[in-house]
Amino acid sequence: MRQEAVYEELEYLGKIRYGLKPNSEIYIKKNANNEILNYIADTTHMGVMDVDITTSLLKDNSNFVTLKELDQVKSKITNEEVNFVIFKCCLIENVWIVVKLSDSGYTVIDTFSEKPTFENLNDFNFSFGQNREAEEALYPYINFSFETMENLLHTVSPSFRGEFKDSLINKLQLELEKYNEEGN
Repeated sequence: MRQEAVYEELEYLGKIRYGLKPNSEIYIKKNANNEILNYIADTTHMGVMDVDITTSLLKDNSNFVTLKELDQVKSKITNEEVNFVIFKCCLIENVWIVVKLSDSGYTVIDTFSEKPTFENLNDFNFSFGQNREAEEALYPYINFSFETMENLLHTVSPSFRGEFKDSLINKLQLELEKYNEEGN
């Protein structure tokens, strides 16, 4: 992939925020030098079992930059091909997906439930470990590639499908009202 195309795809993620958990952030994996492109030795079989990509590393946000910080880490555009970029985002269902963006599209490489935050022991949700149906429903999609991020979200997130449908209906309703006002 060309570097420009990678940055365009990453910036486009900000436009489909309605498909993600409200107020959640999109995180892009980086290395110690703040590089987000090809930061691990290239392997087309990279996934959750890769030594450099462990679940604990993926859950630690210090190894990521946010979408807002993308401009700061953009390196000088070169002719070097980009093999992949890793990012993670939280679905409306409160499940994180880790995605590898490459020439083959968007590939889900991991998924994990967000642990609830609590101030004291009384606020802790003890059913967290038992209620992981939304996460487990995503397991069949690990290592499955999608052509676009919208295709990925439509497939893995029932809530995204609902939000998309509602958004489309609202837009069509506004167009119909506008058309009716112009006709009268």
